[in-house]
Amino acid sequence: MFLQFWSRKKGKYFHALSDESYETLLLLVQGNFTVPVAERTREQRNAVVRYWRQRDSLHLGPQSAPTLYFEGKKVVKKSSIGSLVSTTFDQAEADGCKKLRNRAAAGFAGLSERNILRATNNDTKFRIHNVKFTNKATPRPVTAKTVQGQHQIDLMDLSKEAVNYNKHVYRYVLSVMNIFSRYLWLQPLQKKSSEHVSRAL
Repeated sequence: MFLQFWSRKKGKYFHALSDESYETLLLLVQGNFTVPVAERTREQRNAVVRYWRQRDSLHLGPQSAPTLYFEGKKVVKKSSIGSLVSTTFDQAEADGCKKLRNRAAAGFAGLSERNILRATNNDTKFRIHNVKFTNKATPRPVTAKTVQGQHQIDLMDLSKEAVNYNKHVYRYVLSVMNIFSRYLWLQPLQKKSSEHVSRAL
C-alpha cells in the first residue's frame, strides 16, 4: 500500500527539461520518435523511460506550434527559465522567489523555487528589488575540552510577560550554560543593568 502511494506521488512531480529531453518527449507524444536504441544518447534514453512512466499525464497543448504539457501545465525547458521568470517577475511587481513560484505553479510544470533562485541571483534586475546580503559573518563552532572551562551567557527579555513574585517584578532571565556539559543555570532579574547581572553571576 505504501509503495503504491509513494510511486503515485513520485510520478506527479516534474523537473525542468533540457532542450534534448524536451524534444525527445515531444516526439514520443506525437509518435514520431524513430531514433534506434543503439544510437540514442543518455538524455534520450532517460526521456524514453520518463515517457513510459508518465505517458498518461503527458499531452500536446492547444498552440499551433507543438508544445508539451504535463497534467494541464506547460512543461518548462531549462533554457527558457530566465525569460519565464522575468515575465512573471514583471507581472508580480517584484515579488520574492516563493511568490514567483506560487504564481507560476498554476500554469507551468517543472519550475521549482531553486530554479527561480538561480535565475534571479544572476541578474541585477532582480537584485535591485530583492537585495541578497553576502557580508554576513560566518558562524564558528564553540568547543570546550573541560568542565567549567567555557560558558555561554545570554539575557532573555520577558518584559512583555513580566512575573510578579514576592512583591518583586522580574522582567529578565539570565541564562548561563556550561559548553562542555550543557548544564544550564537560569536566574530571574528585575533589571538588566551591569549591577544586577554581576550580582546574579
